[in-house]
Amino acid sequence: LYCNSAVYNEGGHSEDDFVGKHFSKIAPVRARDIPRLMRILNSIVRGKIPKPFEVTYQRKDGTTGWTEVHISLTKVAGKRRLLVIQHDITEHKQAEEKVRKEREFTLSLLKGLADGFATVDREGKQVQVNDQLCRITGYSEKELLGQKPPFKYWAEEGLKEINDAFEKTLKGVEDEYELIFKRKDGERFIAMVSPRATLDSDGNTIFFATIKDITEHKQAEEALRESEERYRALLELGGEVGEAVVMLQDTEQGEGIQTFVSDTWLRITGYSRRGLLGMSFFDLIHSKDREVSLERHHRKMRGEAMPRLFEL
Repeated sequence: LYCNSAVYNEGGHSEDDFVGKHFSKIAPVRARDIPRLMRILNSIVRGKIPKPFEVTYQRKDGTTGWTEVHISLTKVAGKRRLLVIQHDITEHKQAEEKVRKEREFTLSLLKGLADGFATVDREGKQVQVNDQLCRITGYSEKELLGQKPPFKYWAEEGLKEINDAFEKTLKGVEDEYELIFKRKDGERFIAMVSPRATLDSDGNTIFFATIKDITEHKQAEEALRESEERYRALLELGGEVGEAVVMLQDTEQGEGIQTFVSDTWLRITGYSRRGLLGMSFFDLIHSKDREVSLERHHRKMRGEAMPRLFEL
């Protein structure tokens, strides 16, 4: 019967597109929404006024908008009429959609992270974890979400260091920490934890951290350290008893290329280090023993067990 200019202007329509027409025939109403609107109309006829609801509408240029609809009953010239108030919420819905897509994108990134990831709020409650953290610790997402410190994967023997790092993070200190964590089965592992502070969409301070299991890396470091110590001891012992240490490698230059030589080998051979490095070890062997030595080398490279001591 009547509509003000805001109703049709928001979609680029004219008054003639609305006044005097059944609601199902007006241009902005999309065909797929008609059954829902008919159900609402029927409930109004039965005396049930609906709560405010959202509905999409079609603009004249073909784009889609959103409106929030408030319906009430009123009387005009003694006759009952429906009063419909619409509030365009397109920008709000677009903002919601943008946030939703950004959240989905963020979640997809977190899901693909090779490291564990956790988010805690200002009170320290764990509000988000990714799949990798669950795999590293052995706990499910349900078991981890909502927890407050100490978290399930904090090892008792490392609580002091963990608590210190956690308190520093809550105070805004950004650093990296090597901490002892535990899996659900009780196995301990060394984690590199990198916490940071940020703001959520509501402007509240939250904290997140990446958690990387570096146990194998630390074990490799320890094995290398022990190997270097043994190697250093071997060199020192060799120097004391007059034994040389030589490292060989088969390369494009040839077989048994010397890649490391100790000082004792320099004294034994009379060559300089520069002269020996890059030279085949077998070039130093007397011609009568060279073939036997090469055969021994080939068998050793094939993994065959060979006597440790032999004369050349």
